[in-house]
Amino acid sequence: MNEEKLYIMWLNAIIELNPRQKTDLINAFGSAKAVFEANSHDIKSTIDINSDDLYKIISYKTKEPPEKHYENMLKTGSRFISYLDSDYPYLLSEIPCKPLGLYIMGEMPSEEYKIAMVGSRRCTEYGSTVSYNIAKKLVQNDICIVSGMAEGIDSSSHCGALDGGGKTIAVMGTGIDECYPKYNRKLRDRIIENGCILTEYPPGVHGTPFTFPRRNRIISGLSQGVIVVEAAKRSGSLITINHALDQGRDVFAVPGNITSAHSIGSNNMIKEGAEVLLSADDILDYYHIKKTVKKIRKKPELSLDKSERSVYDYIDLVPQSIEELAVKTGMETSELQSALTMLELEGAVQKLSGQRYVRSQ
Repeated sequence: MNEEKLYIMWLNAIIELNPRQKTDLINAFGSAKAVFEANSHDIKSTIDINSDDLYKIISYKTKEPPEKHYENMLKTGSRFISYLDSDYPYLLSEIPCKPLGLYIMGEMPSEEYKIAMVGSRRCTEYGSTVSYNIAKKLVQNDICIVSGMAEGIDSSSHCGALDGGGKTIAVMGTGIDECYPKYNRKLRDRIIENGCILTEYPPGVHGTPFTFPRRNRIISGLSQGVIVVEAAKRSGSLITINHALDQGRDVFAVPGNITSAHSIGSNNMIKEGAEVLLSADDILDYYHIKKTVKKIRKKPELSLDKSERSVYDYIDLVPQSIEELAVKTGMETSELQSALTMLELEGAVQKLSGQRYVRSQ
């Protein structure tokens, strides 16, 4: 790793500073190395900065030196790309307040079109099914799906992309070594094998009330357009949409049930001028992408233990509740729930509303 990139990694890791402050520092001093070498008087006399932020920069020089961040990165098996590198995502480089760098595991998909999909964590069966099917159809037409690997719409979108044989990117609100939520570890591993996970936060950073909203600008920044499937009136997804609008990205919304609180935000977006999205074909038509369905790669054989196999054999395309499966399998509820969770993470089954389960198609 070259010297300047090492100092960019160091400055990028000061998460208490916002992205604009970091960019202002580099612009003022000419390089990240010069920022590191500057003393408190130099910094205070060069840019407008409060005493708390100044203290964070100065204290980071001794508490978190550049070499420490490099060693931590190597331990995770990730790599770091800076905004100066040729493989830094072009679309992301165009946005205001771009991250100085990204930690990545996996390979950045080469697909020309990247579409973000966001929505409620507490989505309905309708939202889960719609996001899964749209993502699956889009990747079959060489479009990469970008999302945040959260519960609900995010996870359904990633799963649809993977089951469709395509590529997907998960933008994390934590360090690259964290998995949030923890039960998405198998999904995380599948994404790394068929795309990448990335984050601007250094290893060891846990999710906080500000890290997740801040990462949303990267989700939209990586993409030509953003699809909202379900969003409540005060949904975090609307933060992504605000970023998308600021970045000049296209915004699409899937109509929802007008009596559902889950769809108030997305339906209001349509009232305010968002493109109505009724199917994946609407995206293909909007970007003038020729409709071609590529052959789906054959899924690898499922690796299931005895209890997971016993449950899987009773699940088909007709939704069944936990109570129904408990009767058929003869399992205790706790054992059954554990097996179902693992099957869901394996991509073998889908969880619908009301704790009903079907096989993934």
